[in-house]
Amino acid sequence: MKDNSTGKNENFYSLGKQMFDRIQPLTPTIQTDIELLYKENSADIDALEDAKITLNVIKEVEPGTFDEIIDSSLALIDKALSMSYGDAMERVATKAGGA
Repeated sequence: MKDNSTGKNENFYSLGKQMFDRIQPLTPTIQTDIELLYKENSADIDALEDAKITLNVIKEVEPGTFDEIIDSSLALIDKALSMSYGDAMERVATKAGGA
């Protein structure tokens, strides 16, 4: 018997559908994405805090040499560290059925 949507017989269509139904989706779940974002945010915070410590050490070891650029960098680091999207992430996780 012919299936008008594909021009093939129903058995061919049925076997193809079974094959594709068994393939796992290639896109990650929203929960996986949320967990990755949390991990990345934690890594960013750690990197910024380490950079802040390093810049302060350089400033102490070479006073006056790089103060202007270090102070500008420290201001940007402090601004980045003061930003938090944790509450927004919690809302997204809750709406997505996560935590």
